[in-house]
Amino acid sequence: MVFKMNKWLSNLGLSVILLLLVACSNGNDVPTTPNYPPNIFADVSGSYDMHYKGLGKLFITNSPSYGISITSFYRDSLGKTYYLGLNVYFPGGKLTTGTFPIVSQAPDSSKIYGVAFFEVGNASYKQTFISYSGEITISNVSNNKIEATFKFLAKDSDKNSVMIENGSLLIKEE
Repeated sequence: MVFKMNKWLSNLGLSVILLLLVACSNGNDVPTTPNYPPNIFADVSGSYDMHYKGLGKLFITNSPSYGISITSFYRDSLGKTYYLGLNVYFPGGKLTTGTFPIVSQAPDSSKIYGVAFFEVGNASYKQTFISYSGEITISNVSNNKIEATFKFLAKDSDKNSVMIENGSLLIKEE
């Protein structure tokens, strides 16, 4: 049980670090119009209704747990910034394709799973929705590319919720 708890805590720690990186951004360092075309798309409904089209970045982690992190942003014409992030953990140490659950906590230290978030805000206010249900289907993955579809349900600390559907991403790092 200690190993499983430590593994869960390390995975939770990676998710918290990703959220803190996004949350600590003051919003002013995010360009209004990315220099590259969007590579992450999704339909958002619930507390926010929009078609998300963000510019995403792929990060491969191998310590303390092996996984991928994808963060993306979109800023509208009113200056409101939207972030979408996905983390997928590969306990076996190998990137692989397939359909995996998106959850709020690690289901088992030996299974592949994802954690996701959607955040809305500006320099003075942020609202963060954390996944509690969903799935990601990875059709192509390597150390510099990922192609996937996803959907998830998420809620904030006040129990407001969003549904992220028809999500797709194709990120190639040069």
